[in-house]
Amino acid sequence: MAFDKMSYDNAYRRQHYDLVQFSVPKGKKALLKEIAENKNLPLSKMIVEALETQYGIDLSK
Repeated sequence: MAFDKMSYDNAYRRQHYDLVQFSVPKGKKALLKEIAENKNLPLSKMIVEALETQYGIDLSK
């Protein structure tokens, strides 16, 4: 049987990360993505960095 990278990646994420979802008003997601792109960051990384800075918490592994 061939190696299934997608299944492996999904299993790794489930074992090592928690998923946090939240809602923003319509149109604000695009604004957040634009800001993240301007900083050359993925949106999730930008949000994590903002939480770490604002609340002084360490969200690294």
